[in-house]
Amino acid sequence: NYRELTGLEHVPVLGESLAWGEGTTNPLLAIAQLALVALVAFVADAAVTAWRRGQRRRALAVGGSMVIFVSAALGSAVLSYWGLARLPVLASLFFLPIVLVMGFELSLDLIRTVRLAVELDAKTIALQGSERKLAFAAEAARAGLWSVDRATGRLWATPQALSMFGLSADREHHVDEVLASVHPDDRERVRAFIGGSQGDPRGTTLEYRVTLPSGETRWHGARGAAHDEPRGSPTLMGATIDITERKRAEEETARQRVELEHLSRVATLS
Repeated sequence: NYRELTGLEHVPVLGESLAWGEGTTNPLLAIAQLALVALVAFVADAAVTAWRRGQRRRALAVGGSMVIFVSAALGSAVLSYWGLARLPVLASLFFLPIVLVMGFELSLDLIRTVRLAVELDAKTIALQGSERKLAFAAEAARAGLWSVDRATGRLWATPQALSMFGLSADREHHVDEVLASVHPDDRERVRAFIGGSQGDPRGTTLEYRVTLPSGETRWHGARGAAHDEPRGSPTLMGATIDITERKRAEEETARQRVELEHLSRVATLS
């Protein structure tokens, strides 16, 4: 602050004796004081921007306190160091209110964070309960729920759905793993159903065969609907049920109908 100190002078302030220096002021001190002027201008502009965005309390509390008290500290320093007034530099006295105001604002942010965390925990518990109810309902209906990210192929599925394709529920899966279990004659239809560029938001139904690791072939019926979010990738969501018994009943009915037609023709010829 000084290139040379020639003495100290004591000044009474609030009943106390404070010392301030006398001497040759360092010209480079002007750079630091101009930096404080730039800081005041920056904070004022930020406060105006926050006010326009609706953060008026924060603009007045933080921005206003910094502009007022930094300006006061700067004025005190200019008057003292350049010999314009006989008073000590009380920088900490002016910056203490800024610290208190910023601490108050940070405390409010902390309180809001805690409240949001409590609300998030409550919503998470409620969501988990809804998911358990949905999974129970799907399991009771012997349906597997799933969704496919069409951009990445990432698959989310309930344990019921994974077991229908012979997949384990202890890790993430890709849609290619599902396609690998589909019967070769139905694989292209399922691929087009999952990865089509256009999807019917009302839903599309598909029946296909799946070959399990044990070698058994099962019939599945799936219904999926496209769900495209503005900020997310296109997703196909749906449910799958095992329709093997129904298919077997249909095949048995068709076989009996053929036999009945054969017997009818034999009876006619007789």
